[in-house]
Amino acid sequence: DIIEETITWIMHKVDSPGRFEVFVVYNTPHDLPDIEDRLQELAAREDWPGQRRLRVLRVVDSRSKAANLNAALKAVRDPHVVIYDADHHPD
Repeated sequence: DIIEETITWIMHKVDSPGRFEVFVVYNTPHDLPDIEDRLQELAAREDWPGQRRLRVLRVVDSRSKAANLNAALKAVRDPHVVIYDADHHPD
């Protein structure tokens, strides 16, 4: 699963000072129970390195990446934001 692989990569490989939250933000017209359950399991983990945190946000009325990003930016508490697509493995 590419999303889980990318989450794991970011949580373990990306250097960041201080608090570090990763948001998975998505929209879908249909429920995806297996995928959504797995995302919630990952978000519930408390053993990410450096007390990192995963937050999952389904944007119900969204029809675009822009709407997803706007919803995510409302939930972000840090002044620094980096945006990656699901298949991106940052250095």
